[in-house]
Amino acid sequence: MVALHQIKKHYSHALETAEANSNDIAFPINRFKLCAARAIILGSLGRLALAKAAAEEALRAADETQSEFRHHRQLGLVRDDHKDAMSQLRRIASA
Repeated sequence: MVALHQIKKHYSHALETAEANSNDIAFPINRFKLCAARAIILGSLGRLALAKAAAEEALRAADETQSEFRHHRQLGLVRDDHKDAMSQLRRIASA
């Protein structure tokens, strides 16, 4: 929310929260959202190399076709409703 709406006064807290939760991301959708937020915020702050790496990681999560749960392979995948964010991430990753 902070990243997509560019609420700059909350960027620092959002990055801290993302970092604190970076180990708790079992599902591809969670990795996607975490890395997408980092990429957008870091790009806005001019930290382009870190933004590019985060965008690439988010796009890798979006490309996953199975979750790690053996009996629920479709659970937690990135769906088509994130097309706008994916477009933005592709621009960041290609910079």
